[in-house]
Amino acid sequence: MATNLSDLISQKTKDKTTLEGKVNVGESAKAELAKVVQELETLGEVQSLHDAALTRATAMVKGSIDAVTSLKISAPYVSVSAAVDTGLQAKGKAESDLAGIVDKTTLPMKGTYKDYVSALSKADTALTAEILDEAAKRIALTAKRGMIDVRIAALTSYAAAIEARVAQAKVFLTSAILAAQTNSIAAAWWAFYHVKTILPEVAAADIATLATAVEDACKEYATAYNQWVGARDKLDKALADRAAAAATLAQADAQTLAALAAAVK
Repeated sequence: MATNLSDLISQKTKDKTTLEGKVNVGESAKAELAKVVQELETLGEVQSLHDAALTRATAMVKGSIDAVTSLKISAPYVSVSAAVDTGLQAKGKAESDLAGIVDKTTLPMKGTYKDYVSALSKADTALTAEILDEAAKRIALTAKRGMIDVRIAALTSYAAAIEARVAQAKVFLTSAILAAQTNSIAAAWWAFYHVKTILPEVAAADIATLATAVEDACKEYATAYNQWVGARDKLDKALADRAAAAATLAQADAQTLAALAAAVK
């Protein structure tokens, strides 16, 4: 059984080729071919979306990586690096001196700059997890909503089929009456036979199973909805926590700069 888009597309392409060879055998083959062609187009569309997204993301990341290399050899980068080195030497300071301030100095806000960077990193990690969880819950909710529609359609189709059987029985009954009136006993018997076959089927009709399936789908949707709401609330909190961590880091950034300025006079 196919397990990914490429496998599915490959299989559907084979089906298309096979059915194209059989299409001259009748209308049923043509209908089946049309269905496979439609499925292949849908799968191809999804594959194209996947390929385009992957290509774009790859290009963006590669562009960013290439930009790092370009930036490090740019005139502004080289100029600032030289100016910082010269300035530190003039002040009798080394790179490690300032790095020590960043990593170890306790700021007025009761933590080191490194602590606040770590806090923001944790907030980013938590936010990513909540974004993925909310998206998964939202997708599941959409699927559950679709399941309700499918099961309602099945229930409605069953009810319509029962109605159609009653209408069919009435037609056969009319035919039986007309046949009996013209003394066509065999035709009357045969038409009435169909009536007697259909009526018990209709009498035994039961929507309980299909109705229960709809009810179950609604319950599953309600559960999925509650799960999504919970995930959405967690995502909102993660967004707020991340914003707070970023604001705190900005404050720590300013206090760290003040400490560095005090150390390099």
